[in-house]
Amino acid sequence: DLHYPLRRQRQMCIRDSLKGQNVQYMVGQLKNFKADKRQDKTMSKVAKLLTEEQMQAMAIYFNTGKEQD
Repeated sequence: DLHYPLRRQRQMCIRDSLKGQNVQYMVGQLKNFKADKRQDKTMSKVAKLLTEEQMQAMAIYFNTGKEQD
């Protein structure tokens, strides 16, 4: 796949931009996407699929860089 390097670079940039983000802020933004209070073509769709527990786990992962046990 010729586009793999570009996709991989974009994924790393997104991950790096979320690294260390405040957990409560991130959960709040995910809830806003889910409730259509904030709009984004991709995140609005993703947030609607997440439970609050999954939002919390995702926010902790980006904050710490580690998955929960």
